[in-house]
Parts: sequence; C-alpha cells; structure tokens
Amino acid sequence: MLICQHDVTKDLVSFSYSVFNDFRAPVRAIGAFAALLNTERQRLLGIVRS
Repeated sequence: MLICQHDVTKDLVSFSYSVFNDFRAPVRAIGAFAALLNTERQRLLGIVRS
C-alpha cells in the first residue's frame, strides 16, 4: 500500500485545522477567566491596602 505524500499532508492539515478549532473556545474561556481573576485580585488588594 503506497501512501502519497500529498495525501498525508492533506490529512495533517485537516487534523491541525480541526484541533485548532476544537481548542479555540476553551482557550478563549480560560483567558477570560484569568482576566476576571486578575481584576478580582486587584480589587481585593485595593481593599487590603486601604
């Protein structure tokens, strides 16, 4: 069974596109949660310093 390099490359491109799209939303949610934690941390530090 001979596998063409073009077919393998096409499969890898398809796989990487799928993985990228599957992880985009969770990574965005993690970033938003981290920003929320940072905002809350700054607010609490402001209370402690006052």
